[in-house]
Amino acid sequence: MKKIIFLIHAIFLSACSSTLIDYSTSTYVVRQGDTLTAIAWFYNTTTAELIRCNDFRNPNDIYVGQRIDIRCIVRTSDGVLDAEEIIDTPAPVEVAVSLPSQKTPMQSNAWIKPVNGSIVRAYNQGTILSNGIEIASPDSRVVAVQSGRVVYIGRDIIGYRNLILIEHLDNTISAYGFLNDINTSLGMSVNQGEEIGSAGLLSNRQRGIYFEIRRNGGSINPRQIISEL
Repeated sequence: MKKIIFLIHAIFLSACSSTLIDYSTSTYVVRQGDTLTAIAWFYNTTTAELIRCNDFRNPNDIYVGQRIDIRCIVRTSDGVLDAEEIIDTPAPVEVAVSLPSQKTPMQSNAWIKPVNGSIVRAYNQGTILSNGIEIASPDSRVVAVQSGRVVYIGRDIIGYRNLILIEHLDNTISAYGFLNDINTSLGMSVNQGEEIGSAGLLSNRQRGIYFEIRRNGGSINPRQIISEL
């Protein structure tokens, strides 16, 4: 029975992930809740690259309905796509377009685990969400691995379900997916260890989260940064 449930879940994720890629479009239309940082994350690139490609005068003032050119963006290493391969990201909800100005808390030298648990799906394992890891946890509490600023909150996102993105120094972003609840808000500065949500269900039906780290648009094995994993 467990094997059947897992197979159905895997087929569902495969079907969902295929909808993330759209080869027929060359522009992304800004939707309610989008931020430039979040758009860059979904496209495996950087905000600086989006700014260069579109010659933005004030990138903080993107607006709903604005068309962003994604044909000329350059993507970094770690298996990112060519400029001709276009990813159509799902629309976030319940967040504002522009981030309020807040000071980012000071970062600690050591990064911590997002949940108390162990890795059940390793980095680069499989074809679905292979840029991150899955961590099973006996506890539901999910915390920020490092101090930073919440730059995206999305609910019911295809492939990620409830998702939080936190931006840190050095063009690094941590992502927390498969969440059950979200306990923070867009633009908030969070401290390392601060609770940001609760764990949901993994593909194997255990409680846990999907976790990912990207730097300069490229994914990084979280175990290279977080020694506790």
